[in-house]
Amino acid sequence: MSNTTSYFKFMGTLFISLLLLKNLSFMPANALSASIVLNPEEGVSTITIEGLGFNPNSIINVYWDDEHLPTVPLHVFTDENGTFTCIISAYDQTGVGVHEVKAVDANGNVALATFTVTDIKGYQGEQGPPGTAAEGISLGYLAGLFLLAAAIGGLIGIFSGKGYRGKREPDAEATSKGVEPLQ
Repeated sequence: MSNTTSYFKFMGTLFISLLLLKNLSFMPANALSASIVLNPEEGVSTITIEGLGFNPNSIINVYWDDEHLPTVPLHVFTDENGTFTCIISAYDQTGVGVHEVKAVDANGNVALATFTVTDIKGYQGEQGPPGTAAEGISLGYLAGLFLLAAAIGGLIGIFSGKGYRGKREPDAEATSKGVEPLQ
């Protein structure tokens, strides 16, 4: 076998091997090494997400346990370097424990991080002694009586013609000072 034949056989084998490797690849050719960092990584608060390694000038969608999540700003885009910063809130999220935060760009590049929602209930103190029933007239009862009396007084005034929007009798003192009475 000549050197020329060996060379072409080698180059052909190399070419076919490269084609097979390219077609068997499990990552898309445009896959980047995207990542996100959460600050803080635990608590119950607003969370700053910093992402890098995404496609430049791409829209970013953020997910909390695979559920799309609103962000601040509402529409997040990467800059020309493939980086972004946004804010999310853990206040409305479900459950104490570890949750997955995912950022995905328009080309399908994905980055994952975890956030731990902490229990903010605190220590449960001892049960106090039972309370006693209130004696006497309560403040609410007195307020109700006052409102009832005011309503009855208003009704009496309306029906007697001297209540709300009724005619007012001229005031003798005001008339003597030259002030016209209200009609």
